[in-house]
Amino acid sequence: MNNEFGLFIRNIRKDRGINLRTFAKLTGKSASYISSIETGKRSAPSIAVLENFAEILCLDNRDKTYMLDLAAKSKSKPAVAIDLVTYINENRLVHEVLRFSKAHKVEITDWKNFMNTLKEKY
Repeated sequence: MNNEFGLFIRNIRKDRGINLRTFAKLTGKSASYISSIETGKRSAPSIAVLENFAEILCLDNRDKTYMLDLAAKSKSKPAVAIDLVTYINENRLVHEVLRFSKAHKVEITDWKNFMNTLKEKY
């Protein structure tokens, strides 16, 4: 199992000066549960627990997004970050764009140009 998620949580927790038992208490989870996540014995928890982690660890938007991506990678089966699943599933155009891009092997430079266009607009 990929342990980047667990290491990320442990490193941020330690950087914030929060010991394992205190973090467990703040999250309402057991220390053994948190430890099993941090050591990679357990994959990432539900979105509600992830949101709680982000709040307790005072993650900014960039770190929260990174945490969610690592959480998806921690799963035993391929997964998309949980915060994106609903958006993707509710937008057929997103499916179409992704499938087109996959089928035509759209290059990363095209995606960067697309992203820059969106950033200019929004």
